[in-house]
Amino acid sequence: MSPFGNVSLRWSLALIAGAIAATITGCQSMLEESAEVADVEDDLALEPDAIPLLAGQSTLAFTSPSGLIASTGNLYWTSTQIEKSGPAGSTVWRASKSSVPGNEVALYGEVGDDTRFGAIVYANPGTYYGYFVANYAGAGGFTSQIKRVPLDGGPAVVIATSPAPIQNRDLVTDQTKLFWVDAGGIRSVPLAGGTVTTVRASSVITRLRVEGAYLYYGEEFLIFRKPKAGGPEGVMVSTSGRVTALHVDAAGGRLYWGEDGGGVRSTTLAPGGPQVTYQGSIAGRVVTSVGWDGTRVLWTDCVQPAVSCRVIKKQGVITQILSSGGIGVGHLQWDAASLYWGDAGLLRKFVY
Repeated sequence: MSPFGNVSLRWSLALIAGAIAATITGCQSMLEESAEVADVEDDLALEPDAIPLLAGQSTLAFTSPSGLIASTGNLYWTSTQIEKSGPAGSTVWRASKSSVPGNEVALYGEVGDDTRFGAIVYANPGTYYGYFVANYAGAGGFTSQIKRVPLDGGPAVVIATSPAPIQNRDLVTDQTKLFWVDAGGIRSVPLAGGTVTTVRASSVITRLRVEGAYLYYGEEFLIFRKPKAGGPEGVMVSTSGRVTALHVDAAGGRLYWGEDGGGVRSTTLAPGGPQVTYQGSIAGRVVTSVGWDGTRVLWTDCVQPAVSCRVIKKQGVITQILSSGGIGVGHLQWDAASLYWGDAGLLRKFVY
C-alpha cells in the first residue's frame, strides 16, 4: 500500500478507471425515457428495465462512488478500481456539481489491490477536511482506518484505527466527532483523533445518522435513538423489513428509512409517532438510499444483487421514476435543484 507520490500517478489511475467505466457507459446507453405515474402502485405495474430515462440526466464522472457527499458547490467521493493485471487502487475525488467527465480532481489515492475506500464526510475544525474509510485486505480479513485529507488535496493522515472492519458501513460527523459502524458496533473519535469510544456494541447495526443531540441507527427490524453524549437508547419505530437506508430531517421533524423488501417510510422524531408509507413492500427489492430535500421524498432501490436499480422521487401524490435499469445504484445526494448518485462505473446527476 503506497500513497500516490505525484500527480501523474494519481491521474494514471483515474484514466484507467475512466476507460473501463466508459465501456460500461456504452452498455447503459440503451436506457430510455421515464414516465410519471400517479402513485407507487402504478409504478410497480411497470417493468423497471422498460422505463426510459428522463431528459434531465447527465454523467459527471466515469467512476463509481464507494462513498459520496455533497457540499454547497462540490461533490466529494471515493472509488476503488480492481484489476487482475496492472495498476489498481482507491482514490478520493472532488468535482463541482456542474462538472463533466475528465474535470474531476484526484485529492488522494493509494495503489494496491488490497485497498478499498468507503464512506466519506467533510468537516471544518479550522480548515476543511475530508474524512474517509480506508479498508485493507489481509490474510486475516479486513482492517479499517479513518483517514483525513485536505479538500484541496495533499497527504492523508490516520485519525483512527477501527476496532473491527468497517468495509461499506456508514461514517457520519457532527462537526466535532466522527461516528461510524463497524462489525462490532458504533464507535466515535474526536475529529483530531484520540481514543476510540464504543457507543453501542452490536454486530447487526445497518445504518447510522447523527442529528442534534442524538444518534439514529437501524438494528435489524428496529430504529433506535441514542444520546450521542451517552445514555440509554430508545426505540423509535419497528420496521417491516431490515433497515437498509436512513435519513433524518431535523427541520421537518421526521425520520425516513428504506427496507430490505422495498418499503420506504417515515415517522416523527418523537418516538411512537404515526408512520407514512411512500412505497409499500416489494418482494426482491432493497432500498439502497433515501432522503428528503424539503419538497420531495427521494430513494434508490435495486433487485438484488444490485441490478435493475431505480432512482425515484415522490412529490405530493405523484411518484416519478427518474432512472431505471442501472447496476449498483446508491449513495444518493441532493440539493434544491438536482439529484446525484452512483451507478456502475458512473457518477450521475439529474436536474429537475
